[in-house]
Amino acid sequence: MESAPLEPDTTSLSGRAAHGCPQAWLSLYERFTPALYTWAALRIRPDMRAELAAEDLVQDIWSRALVALPERGGSPGFRYWLFKVARNILLEVVRHWQRRKNRGLAGSQVQTSSEQSIVDASTPITRRVARDESVRAFIEWVKAQETDEAQILVACGLEGHSTSAVARRLGREPDAVRKQWQRLRERLRDQHLPPALRELLLDPTD
Repeated sequence: MESAPLEPDTTSLSGRAAHGCPQAWLSLYERFTPALYTWAALRIRPDMRAELAAEDLVQDIWSRALVALPERGGSPGFRYWLFKVARNILLEVVRHWQRRKNRGLAGSQVQTSSEQSIVDASTPITRRVARDESVRAFIEWVKAQETDEAQILVACGLEGHSTSAVARRLGREPDAVRKQWQRLRERLRDQHLPPALRELLLDPTD
């Protein structure tokens, strides 16, 4: 049985969060952290994992996003924007890892006490997701897929790219990527996923 769509919708939540509503921000955090943690666990380079935990990268992404959200505007969708923030931060980390690895990440840019209080309130959510056996099992399932399937799942299912955009990135025919993503989604229906991750992958609204 499919889970019901989460309410309120992401557009409404992101708008309220951009105007300083802590509860809206924490609701977004609950909704997207399983996907963001999965993404981080899959994208951190193997030689960096001893120094950079997915949990720490997720916290830094959310902290950066918290500061940047009021300037986002209404487009693109929140998920696409969030993962763009994530990709930019990971690129920074990869570029400067050797120089910064003994000092941690560059910093979250959190500047006010209200922003810091939201970050503090969100930390237990990240820890809970990191311990979630269903999230861990899904990460291992993705790792076990063929390389092109894992790339499509991350790009379409987590980051929110269209199949045509992913086809261009992979140098493949759009129709072939679309059909492969459809088949992957059917297989995902048999996976035991947390509700927020299941909705994002199978019934996305943003």
